[in-house]
Amino acid sequence: MGSRDLVRLLVLWRLAGEWWRAEALYLYFCRGLGPAEIERLMGVRRTVVAGIVRRAYEAYGKNFGVERVVSRCFTYVSRLEPALSSYCKLCGKGGFVKPTRHLMLSHRKYVEQCVDAVINSLRRVREDSVL
Repeated sequence: MGSRDLVRLLVLWRLAGEWWRAEALYLYFCRGLGPAEIERLMGVRRTVVAGIVRRAYEAYGKNFGVERVVSRCFTYVSRLEPALSSYCKLCGKGGFVKPTRHLMLSHRKYVEQCVDAVINSLRRVREDSVL
């Protein structure tokens, strides 16, 4: 568990076409909105928002620092091209009940490449800001 797992979760949501989950996390952690406000804004039930937040805490493994990881990598993950719509653009299969599960089982290497790309982008930005 750690920041890599949280970045992987955000990448999975982006690739699976479930970016609204990451947007709800961003609104919760970076904009300081509560689940009820996110429900009014996005139309996502507050219990679902609470579950998304809980999942982020579980992926990160701590009760602090999640907002820092989400705020730093949100823009880089949003630049990734979704791999699933009604079918998988990587293998051509369709009709997924759990698209994130399909990505992790069938395309784990691609998911890890995307995670590495996001982490390397974050490292580059950090090194450039120090210089």
